[in-house]
Amino acid sequence: MSATISFCSIIAFIFYCSIQAFTQDTAQVVKDSFEVVLLDPESFQREIEENITAHKYQEAVSVLLTTIEYFKQENELDKVYYYRFVLSRIYMYLGMLQKAVNTLEYCHVYFKQENRDLDVVRSQHFLAYLYKKLGNTDMALYFLGLCETS
Repeated sequence: MSATISFCSIIAFIFYCSIQAFTQDTAQVVKDSFEVVLLDPESFQREIEENITAHKYQEAVSVLLTTIEYFKQENELDKVYYYRFVLSRIYMYLGMLQKAVNTLEYCHVYFKQENRDLDVVRSQHFLAYLYKKLGNTDMALYFLGLCETS
């Protein structure tokens, strides 16, 4: 009887181990195939351009968010904030003005910290435009004033 139990235990253990190995291999394949997709930043750029050209702004937002996350992982902050700037424009086209302002303010701070003068002025001008559309004339005039001094 104990020989039968130990034999069954061994078979069950082998079956359990083979299932564990199979699921780990499958997970690795899925993970590797996902990483292969993420390793092509040019395809992100191409897909973003196609979506914007075709006025598929919702699809562009999802691709932009994926692109931003990819470049965050790669620690390429210039590209992260470039795509955030593009994302804020898309939010404006979709009528999500407050979301556009929130996204753009991150860019503005980054550009100021990195002393990128042209990008600072562009972000200030765009912030002034967004605040004007939101009806906040004081903030719009504030950012236009910053453009004048820059």
